[in-house]
Amino acid sequence: MVFVSVFKRNLKELFFRMRAHQVLVPLNASLLKLHYLIRQSQWIGKQKRDAGLNDFYTRGYVFSKMFDLFKFVSENEFKGRAIDYFEFGVFRGNSIKWWLEDNKQAHSYFYGFDTFKGLPEDFGEFKKGDLSADDRLPEVSDLRCRFYKGLFQQTLPGFLKSYSGKNPKVLHIDCDLYSSTLFVLCSMAPFLHKGDVLIFDEFVTPTQEFKAFDDFASAYYLKYELLGAVNNYQQTALKIG
Repeated sequence: MVFVSVFKRNLKELFFRMRAHQVLVPLNASLLKLHYLIRQSQWIGKQKRDAGLNDFYTRGYVFSKMFDLFKFVSENEFKGRAIDYFEFGVFRGNSIKWWLEDNKQAHSYFYGFDTFKGLPEDFGEFKKGDLSADDRLPEVSDLRCRFYKGLFQQTLPGFLKSYSGKNPKVLHIDCDLYSSTLFVLCSMAPFLHKGDVLIFDEFVTPTQEFKAFDDFASAYYLKYELLGAVNNYQQTALKIG
């Protein structure tokens, strides 16, 4: 063991002295993606195929399955109960409108966070500014719903200073980006309780939403269970344990 430890230390020092990173930098992004692709495949392999709603493995992508997942979560976890629904990444409001229509409890509250100007940084084939809602808030007349315009890093801290909701929480995380997802999860951590639900919209992006959740779950020793997943874990619902 001592020999192995010394060997590793010497190898690391040699790496630094030789500035080996100059050769490996072009491979950095690919190696990172491969690492988290492996971690994600391991994670999927540990999930129970017969637990909740799970379509793994099916070919293709069906947008409407997202609403099937919403319905499954709502009926099995929150039927007849008031909730606090948070949406991070509202875009044109299709998801938050679904929850507003589904949950008519008078004491439910709905909070939507988005820049409404598009992505703040590149995301895969999408570039900064893509996925814009033309700087317009969704047309919603329900007084239980409020929107917060700007980067999550700008709007969420101020909101949470005065937030004291007691309802079970649903967090719909459509952040896309690692930075945004990790910030939201860490900011909301003190407010999460057993039975609250996280729904991810881009969970299969290994170095973005999945990596953020994986890092968050490790750092906070998070206990959770899979409620459901559709489109081969593209949309994934997890319940805090």
